[in-house]
Amino acid sequence: MEYVMGIDIGTTGCKATVFDRRGQVCLQSYVEYPVTGYTGMISPTLVWDCVCQVICRCTDTYPRIAALCATSFGESVVAVEADGTALGDAFLYTNDSARDAWRELDSRLGTDWIYERTGYISHPMYTVSRLLWMRQNQPDLYENTEKFLFFSSFIAWKLCGVAATEDTQAARSMMYDLHTGTWCPEILDAAGLDKEKLPPIVRAGTALGHTTSDINALLGLEAPALVVAGGQDQPCVALGLGAVSGGRAALSYGTVECLTLVQDRPLLHPTLQANNFVCSPHVIPGKFVTYAVLYSGGVTLRDLRGKLYGEEHRQAVQSGRDVYDQMMAEAAQQETRVLMVPHLVGSGTPELCTADTGILHGLTLSTTRGELVRAALEGLSFDLRRNLEILETCGLTADRIVVSGGGAKSRTALQLRSNALGRPLYLPEDVQAGTRGAYLIAALSLGWIDSYETAAQFSTTAILPQGNLDEQYARFCRLYTMAQSLR
Repeated sequence: MEYVMGIDIGTTGCKATVFDRRGQVCLQSYVEYPVTGYTGMISPTLVWDCVCQVICRCTDTYPRIAALCATSFGESVVAVEADGTALGDAFLYTNDSARDAWRELDSRLGTDWIYERTGYISHPMYTVSRLLWMRQNQPDLYENTEKFLFFSSFIAWKLCGVAATEDTQAARSMMYDLHTGTWCPEILDAAGLDKEKLPPIVRAGTALGHTTSDINALLGLEAPALVVAGGQDQPCVALGLGAVSGGRAALSYGTVECLTLVQDRPLLHPTLQANNFVCSPHVIPGKFVTYAVLYSGGVTLRDLRGKLYGEEHRQAVQSGRDVYDQMMAEAAQQETRVLMVPHLVGSGTPELCTADTGILHGLTLSTTRGELVRAALEGLSFDLRRNLEILETCGLTADRIVVSGGGAKSRTALQLRSNALGRPLYLPEDVQAGTRGAYLIAALSLGWIDSYETAAQFSTTAILPQGNLDEQYARFCRLYTMAQSLR
């Protein structure tokens, strides 16, 4: 029997999942990158090594892989030589070093023009500012680069030697023309960038080529596997969670928390622009998405784990347990008046301020660590609630929110989040949706499924809100507003 392998490349680790023809999970492997501390950079070589590890762990049992499809985080690109060798580390989207280059570009083109052409709000996080900074500050590196590849494209290049990028990834560069589906020549000219250094843009599901003999031997593949263009992680997660039509939303609880809301048609609106909500292509042809993003998502809980539960975490690792279960149990034990604005690595939408910082309010001598965990969960959910309310003013309503990611593994945490959101959350059996989205893309390319709409259907469990946290939410909003004046 043949199988499909979906690969999900995140900022803290990568996973591979083997699916059979029916879409059933046969095996999954995950590796966290062995790095400590935040540098604002990520090593492509390290990512590739970890991708090889998770693939090999799967091919030890399932060596007959018909197709491989990778999804990855956006914005960051790998500078590669002609042989695919990475030229140094890649900027993460939270790295703020290209702000001056962005201001230069923005002044040349204008914020409104950029939004109307790309569907994206002009901001230094996007790829074009990084490349402009590199051309100005690292001219030798820029000149020696054969192609700038997003991480999913970089992995595809390593697997089959073909350079291409999906339009969902290209859109995250702020160089993509939403109306023509091509690289925007006016933006490239304004940034002084060479189009030849950018890969061709293709749709998700495009067959790129087959794995080479060297790769087959390296990764334990029984035969050459088809390499299929995947896409940016959040649209793939949305597909994997069944968000295939307007109003459906996928909420990914990862290092970064992201709600992806599907639109049946593109919508460019002044309120959306003012609040940094983009309009971007979905991996499903003819559909579009917008994002509500919280940069300090899972990283906030991981930070609390290290500072408040360090010894318990070490003991849990030794005994094969998960310390998060203890953290969530303590968080659920008592209500709290403590408020947290969880912007430990800056704020996401609607402000998109990388310099923003977190706030704790309401601490007393009797405050417990469980209350702090609860305040973090509520703060993240209140932050998202603000985003949803803004989207609704523009007619973009999330009528069904399906959740995934590591943060969706705890029913206790989901209940606390649903309470704070004041909305139901829907939990599927398989919460790791990124690789499932990659599977569906590859399966459609292979002809294993007829359409995304019929294949991306599955049962979910509804987590309904309990109690009323409107007063706590109102306090959070007042604290948030006050914090803006203290920047």
